[in-house]
This record gives sequence, C-alpha cells and structure tokens, in this order.
Amino acid sequence: MNNNQAFIIAIERILRPLVRSLIAQGIILPMLHRMLKRIYVNAAQDYQLQNKSMTDSRISLLTGVHRKDLKFLRESSVTKDHKSNTPVGARVLAEWTGNRAYLDKDGSTAALAKLGPGSFTDLVETVNTDIRPRTLLDDWLSKEVVYLDESDRVCLNRDSLMLSHKKSELIDFFGTNLSDHIATATHNLEHPNQRVLERATYYSDLRPESVETIRVYAQSKAMETLVEINKIAHALAQEDQGKYGANQRFKFGTYFYHSGLDPNEADGSKATKTDTEEQPNA
Repeated sequence: MNNNQAFIIAIERILRPLVRSLIAQGIILPMLHRMLKRIYVNAAQDYQLQNKSMTDSRISLLTGVHRKDLKFLRESSVTKDHKSNTPVGARVLAEWTGNRAYLDKDGSTAALAKLGPGSFTDLVETVNTDIRPRTLLDDWLSKEVVYLDESDRVCLNRDSLMLSHKKSELIDFFGTNLSDHIATATHNLEHPNQRVLERATYYSDLRPESVETIRVYAQSKAMETLVEINKIAHALAQEDQGKYGANQRFKFGTYFYHSGLDPNEADGSKATKTDTEEQPNA
C-alpha cells in the first residue's frame, strides 16, 4: 500500500463519525458537497506555488472546482471570518481555577462568599458584567457544578465540570475542538521534523468494567493537568497583556474514547499494545 492509499483510508476513518453527526443534524450530501467546494477554494488560498500568485486557474487546478464557480463560492463564504466565542461559564471557571485571588494557599480553588471582595459575585463580574452572578450561581447549583458549604460559601465541584448543556455551545465546541485537533495532526503529517504534542495510549481486549475504571482515573488525572496548565496560562496572559506580539493562542485538550461509543466498532479495537508516540489520528 502506498502513502496515497494509506491517506485515503485514514480520511475515511475520520469522515465516518463526522458523517454520522452530519446525518444526525440533517445535513444531506448535496449540502455537504456545496460546503466542500467553498472550503476547497478558501483552503487553496493558503498555498503558494513557487512564489506565484494564486490565480483562478491555479485554484481550479488544485481543487478541481470549475473556474466559473470560484467568484460565487468566494462571495458565499460564511466561515472565513468566523471566530468562536468562549462561553461565560468557561471563562469564569478559567478565572476561578487560574487567578491566585480565588485560590487557597495550596493552589486549590477557594470557597467563595456570595458577596463582597473576592466573592463569587466579584469573580463573575471580573469576567462579564452582562450576566447576573445570581443567575449563573443558580444554574451551576442545579447542574451540581458548584455546591454551598456549611458557611453558605460557593464551592467548586471539580468532578462535575461538564459546563454546558446548551446545544449552541456544544456545537461551537465540536467545531473549534475538532478543527484545532485536525490542524495539529495535519501539521505533524506535513512537518514530521517539527512535530508538536499529539499522543495517545491504548489497549484492547478489555471488559467494560475495566474500561470504566480507566476512564474514571483518566478523567481525574486529566482534570488535574488542565487546572495546572490553566494556572500557568492565566499568569502568563496577565504578564503578556498589552505587549508587542501578544497575539498567539494555544489549546491543550484531553478526550477519552472507547469502542462502545462507535456502533461501527462493536467488537473493540484490534490494537494490542500501549503506544505513547505521536498519532496522526489520535
């Protein structure tokens, strides 16, 4: 099997769960086809052929899209300038777990009074003044993201940090998270000598109970790591604010997959080893 054939197989593996989500959301093939033509045209703008300008003829050659369609596709673009907005709840959590003003001496999230300096109200208003702190508190109490201790202070439940149940926010996360992950994998594939972190560990032939044990442990450790990275990122963001060149962003994420999530893989993966090297499709 040559590299081109292997790449096609890899693309089919990526597309299968994606197409399942498209079907679930009512996106039929003709709609996807129109979308792909537009995206091909936009993505072709990223390429330079021997420092030559990207003419319509070259774009048509690279993408297979007919020249007569290019103008319409450019004008109909709806994703080119899209920017994701981080939900208020996620920003409040990032502040609470990263800002020393809201941490205990041991670095854990502090229990916050409802009102006053350094309170939950102060925390929310530091991030956003458009949402009432009481509204967010009531929402988080109902979802058990937070709880009230015996002194009526607001305490973070780190085991329940599944922030949003809103479909719009879940869709936004779906798009931004998968996009960044694929961009990372694409970079590693195109620049094998400049690879960045993208690793996975996996086993097969496990009972569901064993997978659940691993999932619980992995979720706990992943959350600890994410909180620690958030503290470092928060401190550096404050230090970099207003400085020249402070226009970069980063994302560090985790996920836990098991074959029970995929109806196409009912018998589980056939992998028989643990691999912590970079994975193109991790």
